[in-house]
Amino acid sequence: MLRLAILIWLASVTFCAAQDAPDLLTPHDHHEWARFAPGSWKKLRHTTQVYKDGVAGAINVSTQTIRLKEVGDNYVVLETASQSEVGGQVFDKPTLSFRSGLSGEPDRYTATVTPGEQEALSVNGVTYPCQLRKVVITGQSEEISGNILYCPSTAPWVLRRRFEAKAIGGDVVTKTIATDPIALEMPFPVLAENKTVAFFRTRIIIPEKTSTTSVEIHCADVPGFVVSSSSTTVDASGKTINRTTTNLISYEATPAEQTSATAIRRRGLFSRRNR
Repeated sequence: MLRLAILIWLASVTFCAAQDAPDLLTPHDHHEWARFAPGSWKKLRHTTQVYKDGVAGAINVSTQTIRLKEVGDNYVVLETASQSEVGGQVFDKPTLSFRSGLSGEPDRYTATVTPGEQEALSVNGVTYPCQLRKVVITGQSEEISGNILYCPSTAPWVLRRRFEAKAIGGDVVTKTIATDPIALEMPFPVLAENKTVAFFRTRIIIPEKTSTTSVEIHCADVPGFVVSSSSTTVDASGKTINRTTTNLISYEATPAEQTSATAIRRRGLFSRRNR
């Protein structure tokens, strides 16, 4: 009995340690791609207008299909197929595959996640209990450091982001990224159905060069989460460089614990999974 009690105590200590020191920013089930099964996909339409000296240029339209190919313990592999529309003609672009870590690190980068204190985030008068999670992402020539606020009870779970990039060993910030919630747990039409979504504002600044402000709509039922976005990029003097909108065209979402045979494909019906 004593041995059994010791084993149970050791197991509980190990479990608590794992909770206190997560290897990933979020568990698989709360990751924008890893919570789905391979084969899940989304198709997006991007519309971009470039400005020169304050004058709007031609509008460029392209479509992009992103397909989940593989889910590992700490990574996903995605495949993208794009088409551009010019003068009524459609041109295919080469299909690309890339691997991304589940803590936001690109391929060949490493990520170290450290849990922080509990923190309450207030959004439109509603308080969401979160945990601050710090992360350092290191590549060959740059280091990205920052933190997120993770709320395990409210999709899309990562409710705030703060990151900055520097050259390895350098002190100069080369890029900052800040994402803040505008509204959470909101009803919104996603293609043919009303879904629960969250609205976010993201600002990406490259000092003395450009600043991009985006408003995004995230839905945890859709692979990759983003179903719509609108962004404007300005240069250092404040002149508009380009404006881009992105909208979801279609998707197929299979929850990770199901097989592709149970997926509900939609331009009409979508799977209804949202924890």
